[in-house]
Amino acid sequence: MKIRSYLYPDECKKFGMSYIDNTHHDQETESLDMGFQRVKLLKLPKNVEMSTLRILLIDHNNLEILPSPLLLPNLIELTCSFNKISEIPFYPKLKFLNIANNIVTKLTQYHNSTIEYLDVSRNPISLSITLPKCSKLYMSNCNLLEFDINLFPNTTILDISNNNIKTLFQHSLLEELDCQMNKLEELPLFPSLVRLFANNNMLKTIKIYPKLIQLEISNNRLSEIPLIPNLERVIANNNMINKFDYIGDKMIFLDLGNNQLKIFPKLNHKLEFVYLQSNPLKNLDIELSSLKFLQEIHMAFETYVDFYGKYEKYIEYVEIQTDLDKLDILIENYHPLIKELIRKKIINIKFYDRESSLLKISMKLFYFYNKNVMKKMTSIKDIIESKYFNQISEKISQIYYNSIIILISFNFEKN
Repeated sequence: MKIRSYLYPDECKKFGMSYIDNTHHDQETESLDMGFQRVKLLKLPKNVEMSTLRILLIDHNNLEILPSPLLLPNLIELTCSFNKISEIPFYPKLKFLNIANNIVTKLTQYHNSTIEYLDVSRNPISLSITLPKCSKLYMSNCNLLEFDINLFPNTTILDISNNNIKTLFQHSLLEELDCQMNKLEELPLFPSLVRLFANNNMLKTIKIYPKLIQLEISNNRLSEIPLIPNLERVIANNNMINKFDYIGDKMIFLDLGNNQLKIFPKLNHKLEFVYLQSNPLKNLDIELSSLKFLQEIHMAFETYVDFYGKYEKYIEYVEIQTDLDKLDILIENYHPLIKELIRKKIINIKFYDRESSLLKISMKLFYFYNKNVMKKMTSIKDIIESKYFNQISEKISQIYYNSIIILISFNFEKN
Protein backbone atom coordinates (compact mmCIF):
# COMPACT_ATOMS: atom_id res chain seq x y z
CA MET A 1 0.00 0.00 0.00
CA LYS A 2 1.05 3.60 -0.55
CA ILE A 3 2.16 5.85 2.30
CA ARG A 4 -0.96 7.34 3.87
CA SER A 5 -1.81 11.03 3.97
CA TYR A 6 -2.58 12.36 7.45
CA LEU A 7 -3.93 15.78 6.46
CA TYR A 8 -7.62 16.60 6.22
CA PRO A 9 -8.85 18.69 3.26
CA ASP A 10 -9.34 21.79 5.46
CA GLU A 11 -5.87 21.36 6.96
CA CYS A 12 -4.34 21.41 3.48
CA LYS A 13 -6.07 24.73 2.85
CA LYS A 14 -4.85 26.07 6.20
CA PHE A 15 -1.23 25.31 5.33
CA GLY A 16 -1.55 26.65 1.78
CA MET A 17 -1.37 23.19 0.21
CA SER A 18 -3.42 21.81 -2.65
CA TYR A 19 -5.58 18.94 -1.44
CA ILE A 20 -5.34 15.76 -3.44
CA ASP A 21 -8.01 13.17 -2.86
CA ASN A 22 -6.13 10.48 -0.94
CA THR A 23 -8.57 7.71 -1.79
CA HIS A 24 -6.40 4.84 -2.88
CA HIS A 25 -7.22 1.40 -4.21
CA ASP A 26 -4.48 -1.20 -4.29
CA GLN A 27 -5.55 -4.06 -6.54
CA GLU A 28 -2.63 -6.25 -5.55
CA THR A 29 -3.60 -6.32 -1.88
CA GLU A 30 -7.30 -5.68 -2.54
CA SER A 31 -7.24 -2.71 -0.17
CA LEU A 32 -9.11 0.59 -0.18
CA ASP A 33 -7.99 3.65 1.80
CA MET A 34 -10.54 6.43 2.31
CA GLY A 35 -9.24 7.71 5.65
CA PHE A 36 -8.76 11.30 6.81
CA GLN A 37 -11.50 12.85 4.67
CA ARG A 38 -14.06 13.86 7.32
CA VAL A 39 -16.89 12.45 5.22
CA LYS A 40 -20.25 11.70 6.82
CA LEU A 41 -21.43 9.28 4.17
CA LEU A 42 -19.17 6.67 2.62
CA LYS A 43 -19.39 6.74 -1.17
CA LEU A 44 -17.42 3.78 -2.42
CA PRO A 45 -15.62 4.29 -5.76
CA LYS A 46 -17.41 2.74 -8.74
CA ASN A 47 -14.20 1.27 -10.11
CA VAL A 48 -13.63 -0.85 -6.99
CA GLU A 49 -15.02 -4.36 -6.90
CA MET A 50 -16.32 -4.50 -3.35
CA SER A 51 -16.94 -8.23 -3.32
CA THR A 52 -13.20 -8.93 -3.57
CA LEU A 53 -12.05 -6.18 -1.19
CA ARG A 54 -10.02 -7.53 1.72
CA ILE A 55 -8.77 -4.38 3.50
CA LEU A 56 -10.79 -1.22 4.19
CA LEU A 57 -9.34 1.89 5.86
CA ILE A 58 -11.96 4.55 6.64
CA ASP A 59 -10.59 6.04 9.85
CA HIS A 60 -10.71 9.74 10.85
CA ASN A 61 -14.02 10.60 9.20
CA ASN A 62 -17.48 11.49 10.53
CA LEU A 63 -19.16 8.20 9.66
CA GLU A 64 -22.12 6.85 11.61
CA ILE A 65 -22.91 3.80 9.48
CA LEU A 66 -20.67 1.13 7.96
CA PRO A 67 -21.23 -0.70 4.64
CA SER A 68 -23.36 -3.83 4.63
CA PRO A 69 -21.49 -7.14 5.02
CA LEU A 70 -23.27 -8.27 1.84
CA LEU A 71 -21.13 -5.78 -0.08
CA LEU A 72 -17.92 -6.93 1.60
CA PRO A 73 -18.07 -10.72 1.90
CA ASN A 74 -14.28 -11.13 1.83
CA LEU A 75 -13.28 -8.33 4.18
CA ILE A 76 -10.54 -9.45 6.59
CA GLU A 77 -9.25 -6.09 7.85
CA LEU A 78 -11.31 -3.05 8.87
CA THR A 79 -9.98 0.17 10.37
CA CYS A 80 -12.77 2.63 11.16
CA SER A 81 -11.34 4.39 14.21
CA PHE A 82 -12.11 8.04 14.98
CA ASN A 83 -15.65 8.18 13.66
CA LYS A 84 -19.15 8.35 15.21
CA ILE A 85 -20.12 4.72 14.75
CA SER A 86 -22.37 3.00 17.29
CA GLU A 87 -22.83 -0.43 15.67
CA ILE A 88 -20.43 -2.77 13.88
CA PRO A 89 -21.99 -5.17 11.36
CA PHE A 90 -20.80 -8.76 11.33
CA TYR A 91 -18.20 -9.37 8.64
CA PRO A 92 -17.73 -13.15 8.80
CA LYS A 93 -14.11 -13.32 7.61
CA LEU A 94 -12.82 -10.40 9.64
CA LYS A 95 -9.47 -10.94 11.40
CA PHE A 96 -8.37 -7.35 12.08
CA LEU A 97 -10.77 -4.81 13.58
CA ASN A 98 -9.88 -1.32 14.81
CA ILE A 99 -12.89 0.69 16.03
CA ALA A 100 -11.06 2.95 18.51
CA ASN A 101 -12.63 6.32 19.33
CA ASN A 102 -16.24 5.60 18.42
CA ILE A 103 -19.42 5.07 20.47
CA VAL A 104 -19.78 1.29 20.20
CA THR A 105 -21.29 -0.40 23.27
CA LYS A 106 -21.23 -4.08 22.29
CA LEU A 107 -19.80 -6.63 19.87
CA THR A 108 -21.92 -9.65 20.73
CA GLN A 109 -22.13 -10.64 17.07
CA TYR A 110 -18.41 -11.43 17.12
CA HIS A 111 -18.62 -14.06 19.86
CA ASN A 112 -16.34 -16.99 18.91
CA SER A 113 -15.37 -15.22 15.69
CA THR A 114 -12.08 -15.31 13.77
CA ILE A 115 -10.87 -11.93 15.07
CA GLU A 116 -7.11 -11.96 15.75
CA TYR A 117 -6.53 -8.24 16.34
CA LEU A 118 -9.07 -6.03 18.12
CA ASP A 119 -8.84 -2.39 19.19
CA VAL A 120 -11.92 -0.99 20.94
CA SER A 121 -10.13 1.73 22.89
CA ARG A 122 -12.13 4.83 23.84
CA ASN A 123 -15.51 3.21 23.35
CA PRO A 124 -18.16 2.81 26.11
CA ILE A 125 -17.91 -0.95 25.71
CA SER A 126 -17.60 -3.98 27.95
CA LEU A 127 -16.66 -7.19 26.17
CA SER A 128 -18.40 -10.29 27.49
CA ILE A 129 -17.71 -12.38 24.42
CA THR A 130 -15.13 -15.07 23.84
CA LEU A 131 -12.52 -14.46 21.17
CA PRO A 132 -10.52 -17.68 20.97
CA LYS A 133 -8.17 -16.50 18.20
CA CYS A 134 -7.54 -12.95 19.37
CA SER A 135 -3.82 -12.46 20.05
CA LYS A 136 -3.77 -8.65 20.33
CA LEU A 137 -6.44 -6.83 22.32
CA TYR A 138 -6.60 -3.09 23.07
CA MET A 139 -9.23 -1.79 25.50
CA SER A 140 -7.80 1.41 26.97
CA ASN A 141 -10.14 4.18 28.15
CA CYS A 142 -13.32 2.10 28.12
CA ASN A 143 -14.46 2.83 31.70
CA LEU A 144 -14.09 -0.83 32.58
CA LEU A 145 -14.76 -1.84 36.18
CA GLU A 146 -13.76 -5.44 35.62
CA PHE A 147 -12.10 -7.54 32.97
CA ASP A 148 -12.15 -11.30 32.44
CA ILE A 149 -8.93 -12.22 30.69
CA ASN A 150 -10.04 -15.84 30.38
CA LEU A 151 -12.42 -14.86 27.59
CA PHE A 152 -9.33 -14.35 25.44
CA PRO A 153 -7.31 -17.53 25.96
CA ASN A 154 -4.75 -16.88 23.20
CA THR A 155 -4.11 -13.19 23.77
CA THR A 156 -0.40 -12.37 23.98
CA ILE A 157 -0.61 -8.54 23.91
CA LEU A 158 -3.18 -6.79 26.11
CA ASP A 159 -3.80 -3.09 26.72
CA ILE A 160 -6.41 -2.28 29.38
CA SER A 161 -4.87 1.01 30.51
CA ASN A 162 -6.88 3.96 31.83
CA ASN A 163 -9.81 2.05 33.29
CA ASN A 164 -11.06 1.31 36.82
CA ILE A 165 -10.10 -2.35 37.06
CA LYS A 166 -9.31 -3.72 40.53
CA THR A 167 -8.57 -7.37 39.76
CA LEU A 168 -6.89 -9.45 37.06
CA PHE A 169 -6.71 -13.19 36.66
CA GLN A 170 -3.76 -15.37 35.75
CA HIS A 171 -3.04 -16.00 32.07
CA SER A 172 -0.45 -18.41 30.75
CA LEU A 173 0.24 -16.93 27.29
CA LEU A 174 0.28 -13.20 27.99
CA GLU A 175 3.58 -11.64 26.87
CA GLU A 176 2.87 -7.91 27.05
CA LEU A 177 0.49 -6.23 29.50
CA ASP A 178 -0.36 -2.54 29.73
CA CYS A 179 -2.53 -2.01 32.80
CA GLN A 180 -1.51 1.53 33.67
CA MET A 181 -3.96 3.92 35.33
CA ASN A 182 -6.21 1.41 37.04
CA LYS A 183 -6.94 0.49 40.68
CA LEU A 184 -4.96 -2.71 40.90
CA GLU A 185 -3.55 -3.68 44.29
CA GLU A 186 -1.86 -6.85 43.09
CA LEU A 187 -1.06 -8.71 39.90
CA PRO A 188 -1.29 -12.47 39.38
CA LEU A 189 1.42 -14.65 37.93
CA PHE A 190 1.95 -14.39 34.18
CA PRO A 191 4.60 -17.02 33.38
CA SER A 192 5.15 -15.83 29.79
CA LEU A 193 5.20 -12.09 30.51
CA VAL A 194 8.01 -10.18 28.77
CA ARG A 195 6.86 -6.55 29.13
CA LEU A 196 4.78 -5.04 31.93
CA PHE A 197 3.48 -1.46 32.07
CA ALA A 198 1.70 -0.96 35.40
CA ASN A 199 2.26 2.70 36.28
CA ASN A 200 -0.29 4.56 38.41
CA ASN A 201 -1.97 1.78 40.32
CA MET A 202 -1.99 0.81 44.00
CA LEU A 203 0.45 -2.09 43.83
CA LYS A 204 2.31 -2.96 47.03
CA THR A 205 4.19 -5.99 45.72
CA ILE A 206 5.18 -7.53 42.43
CA LYS A 207 5.65 -11.18 41.65
CA ILE A 208 8.71 -12.69 40.00
CA TYR A 209 8.11 -12.99 36.28
CA PRO A 210 10.99 -15.13 34.99
CA LYS A 211 10.83 -13.92 31.36
CA LEU A 212 10.29 -10.24 32.10
CA ILE A 213 12.74 -7.88 30.37
CA GLN A 214 10.89 -4.54 30.68
CA LEU A 215 9.15 -3.25 33.80
CA GLU A 216 7.46 0.14 34.15
CA ILE A 217 5.76 0.42 37.51
CA SER A 218 6.04 4.05 38.65
CA ASN A 219 3.55 5.77 40.98
CA ASN A 220 2.59 2.76 43.06
CA ARG A 221 3.19 1.69 46.67
CA LEU A 222 6.10 -0.69 46.24
CA SER A 223 8.69 -1.01 49.01
CA GLU A 224 10.98 -3.29 47.01
CA ILE A 225 11.43 -4.98 43.65
CA PRO A 226 12.21 -8.70 43.78
CA LEU A 227 15.06 -10.37 41.97
CA ILE A 228 13.88 -10.75 38.37
CA PRO A 229 16.92 -12.13 36.53
CA ASN A 230 16.27 -11.10 32.91
CA LEU A 231 15.29 -7.48 33.44
CA GLU A 232 16.89 -5.03 31.02
CA ARG A 233 14.82 -1.91 31.66
CA VAL A 234 13.19 -0.81 34.93
CA ILE A 235 11.25 2.40 35.56
CA ALA A 236 9.92 2.45 39.11
CA ASN A 237 10.04 6.06 40.24
CA ASN A 238 7.65 7.57 42.78
CA ASN A 239 7.18 4.52 44.96
CA MET A 240 8.30 3.80 48.53
CA ILE A 241 11.21 1.56 47.60
CA ASN A 242 13.75 1.34 50.41
CA LYS A 243 15.47 -1.83 49.31
CA PHE A 244 17.15 -2.70 46.04
CA ASP A 245 19.85 -5.29 46.59
CA TYR A 246 20.47 -6.77 43.20
CA ILE A 247 21.29 -5.40 39.75
CA GLY A 248 21.02 -8.11 37.11
CA ASP A 249 23.72 -8.68 34.51
CA LYS A 250 21.34 -7.72 31.68
CA MET A 251 20.15 -4.41 33.15
CA ILE A 252 20.92 -1.38 30.96
CA PHE A 253 18.31 1.18 32.14
CA LEU A 254 17.30 1.76 35.77
CA ASP A 255 15.06 4.52 37.10
CA LEU A 256 14.43 4.50 40.85
CA GLY A 257 14.02 8.24 41.31
CA ASN A 258 11.77 9.60 44.07
CA ASN A 259 11.95 6.66 46.41
CA GLN A 260 13.37 6.02 49.90
CA LEU A 261 16.70 4.40 49.13
CA LYS A 262 19.43 4.96 51.71
CA ILE A 263 21.66 2.13 50.53
CA PHE A 264 22.36 1.07 46.96
CA PRO A 265 24.49 -1.79 45.62
CA LYS A 266 27.78 -1.04 43.90
CA LEU A 267 27.30 -0.41 40.19
CA ASN A 268 29.36 -3.15 38.61
CA HIS A 269 27.42 -4.15 35.53
CA LYS A 270 26.66 -2.82 32.05
CA LEU A 271 24.15 -0.19 33.07
CA GLU A 272 23.96 2.70 30.62
CA PHE A 273 21.41 4.98 32.31
CA VAL A 274 20.74 5.27 36.06
CA TYR A 275 18.22 7.58 37.76
CA LEU A 276 18.50 7.86 41.55
CA GLN A 277 17.41 11.46 42.15
CA SER A 278 15.23 12.32 45.16
CA ASN A 279 16.49 9.49 47.32
CA PRO A 280 18.14 9.96 50.77
CA LEU A 281 21.24 8.25 49.39
CA LYS A 282 24.55 9.57 50.73
CA ASN A 283 27.00 7.05 49.30
CA LEU A 284 27.15 5.58 45.81
CA ASP A 285 29.99 3.48 44.44
CA ILE A 286 30.81 2.35 40.91
CA GLU A 287 33.14 -0.35 39.70
CA LEU A 288 35.58 1.54 37.47
CA SER A 289 35.25 -1.02 34.69
CA SER A 290 31.53 -0.18 34.51
CA LEU A 291 32.21 3.46 33.66
CA LYS A 292 32.89 2.58 30.03
CA PHE A 293 29.24 1.52 29.73
CA LEU A 294 27.61 4.18 31.92
CA GLN A 295 26.39 7.12 29.83
CA GLU A 296 24.35 9.08 32.38
CA ILE A 297 23.54 8.97 36.04
CA HIS A 298 21.03 11.23 37.80
CA MET A 299 21.29 11.79 41.53
CA ALA A 300 20.30 14.07 44.37
CA PHE A 301 22.66 16.76 45.60
CA GLU A 302 23.12 14.80 48.83
CA THR A 303 24.51 11.88 46.81
CA TYR A 304 26.56 14.12 44.56
CA VAL A 305 28.59 15.66 47.41
CA ASP A 306 30.37 12.38 48.14
CA PHE A 307 30.24 10.98 44.62
CA TYR A 308 31.97 13.89 42.88
CA GLY A 309 34.98 13.69 45.16
CA LYS A 310 35.51 10.00 44.38
CA TYR A 311 34.97 10.03 40.60
CA GLU A 312 35.79 13.59 39.53
CA LYS A 313 38.51 12.61 37.05
CA TYR A 314 36.14 10.31 35.14
CA ILE A 315 33.35 12.88 34.84
CA GLU A 316 32.96 14.56 31.45
CA TYR A 317 30.30 17.08 32.42
CA VAL A 318 27.76 17.91 35.11
CA GLU A 319 24.34 19.38 34.42
CA ILE A 320 21.97 20.75 37.04
CA GLN A 321 18.24 20.34 36.45
CA THR A 322 15.22 21.30 38.52
CA ASP A 323 12.69 18.62 39.37
CA LEU A 324 9.59 20.79 38.91
CA ASP A 325 7.21 18.20 40.35
CA LYS A 326 9.34 17.88 43.48
CA LEU A 327 9.68 21.66 43.74
CA ASP A 328 5.91 22.12 43.54
CA ILE A 329 5.44 19.59 46.35
CA LEU A 330 8.00 21.35 48.54
CA ILE A 331 6.31 24.75 48.19
CA GLU A 332 2.65 23.67 47.96
CA ASN A 333 1.69 25.09 51.38
CA TYR A 334 3.07 28.56 50.78
CA HIS A 335 1.15 31.71 49.90
CA PRO A 336 0.44 31.79 46.11
CA LEU A 337 2.64 34.86 45.62
CA ILE A 338 5.47 33.22 47.55
CA LYS A 339 5.11 30.01 45.57
CA GLU A 340 5.33 31.91 42.32
CA LEU A 341 8.39 33.85 43.48
CA ILE A 342 10.26 30.79 44.78
CA ARG A 343 9.48 28.71 41.70
CA LYS A 344 10.54 31.39 39.26
CA LYS A 345 13.76 32.23 41.08
CA ILE A 346 14.89 28.67 41.82
CA ILE A 347 14.38 27.54 38.24
CA ASN A 348 16.75 30.27 37.06
CA ILE A 349 19.54 29.71 39.59
CA LYS A 350 22.97 29.07 38.10
CA PHE A 351 24.68 26.36 40.13
CA TYR A 352 28.00 28.22 40.33
CA ASP A 353 26.15 31.27 41.67
CA ARG A 354 23.71 29.41 43.89
CA GLU A 355 24.77 30.87 47.25
CA SER A 356 24.32 34.44 46.06
CA SER A 357 20.99 33.59 44.39
CA LEU A 358 19.64 31.82 47.47
CA LEU A 359 20.61 34.82 49.58
CA LYS A 360 18.66 37.14 47.29
CA ILE A 361 15.58 34.91 47.42
CA SER A 362 15.78 34.83 51.22
CA MET A 363 16.00 38.61 51.32
CA LYS A 364 12.90 38.97 49.17
CA LEU A 365 10.95 36.59 51.39
CA PHE A 366 12.15 38.28 54.55
CA TYR A 367 10.96 41.59 53.15
CA PHE A 368 7.60 40.08 52.15
CA TYR A 369 6.94 38.84 55.69
CA ASN A 370 8.69 41.57 57.68
CA LYS A 371 8.34 44.94 56.01
CA ASN A 372 7.95 46.77 59.30
CA VAL A 373 10.83 44.96 60.97
CA MET A 374 13.17 45.77 58.08
CA LYS A 375 12.56 49.49 58.53
CA LYS A 376 13.98 49.26 62.04
CA MET A 377 17.14 47.45 60.94
CA THR A 378 20.00 49.74 60.09
CA SER A 379 22.03 47.43 57.83
CA ILE A 380 21.97 44.31 55.69
CA LYS A 381 24.21 42.73 58.30
CA ASP A 382 21.48 43.17 60.92
CA ILE A 383 19.01 41.38 58.67
CA ILE A 384 21.34 38.51 57.79
CA GLU A 385 22.26 37.95 61.44
CA SER A 386 18.65 37.92 62.59
CA LYS A 387 17.16 34.63 63.74
CA TYR A 388 14.12 34.85 61.49
CA PHE A 389 16.20 35.54 58.39
CA ASN A 390 18.34 32.49 59.11
CA GLN A 391 15.22 30.35 59.39
CA ILE A 392 14.04 31.59 56.00
CA SER A 393 17.48 31.13 54.46
CA GLU A 394 17.77 27.58 55.77
CA LYS A 395 14.34 26.68 54.43
CA ILE A 396 15.05 28.10 50.96
CA SER A 397 18.34 26.21 50.81
CA GLN A 398 16.55 22.98 51.71
CA ILE A 399 13.96 23.56 49.00
CA TYR A 400 16.64 24.25 46.41
CA TYR A 401 18.96 21.35 47.20
CA ASN A 402 16.07 18.90 47.56
CA SER A 403 14.57 19.88 44.21
CA ILE A 404 17.65 19.75 42.00
CA ILE A 405 18.80 16.78 39.98
CA ILE A 406 22.48 16.30 39.23
CA LEU A 407 23.04 14.76 35.80
CA ILE A 408 26.55 13.34 35.34
CA SER A 409 28.09 12.06 32.13
CA PHE A 410 31.33 10.10 32.02
CA ASN A 411 34.25 9.72 29.64
CA PHE A 412 36.15 6.69 30.88
CA GLU A 413 38.23 6.34 27.71
CA LYS A 414 40.15 9.56 28.40
CA ASN A 415 41.48 8.09 31.61
